Amino acid sequence: MADLGTFLDVDYKRRILSESLSVNESKIFVRGNELEFGSFQSIEAFMVNAFEQNEDGAKALAKSNLNDEELFLMNGFKNMSAAIILFLILVLPEKVVSVKMRII
Repeated sequence: MADLGTFLDVDYKRRILSESLSVNESKIFVRGNELEFGSFQSIEAFMVNAFEQNEDGAKALAKSNLNDEELFLMNGFKNMSAAIILFLILVLPEKVVSVKMRII
């Protein structure tokens, strides 16, 4: 869910209220007031090199750099995962995996 303000209100401070990503019924992340991570097991093959060894640091960095005006999926998450996972999520969801992306 995004708080976009009124039409053509250029001074309104826009922000993302919530977003979530699930792959094959497995919660990857949920963003509300805070960013919460689920299991990366269903997408571990697509995570960047050495993610597993640095998972705690990557999660802490993602939480501390969360931008109110940007989708985590398009900014922080893409830095944690290889580009191929975004391609799979955004372009081929019906053919590759069962993906639920909820941005309200």
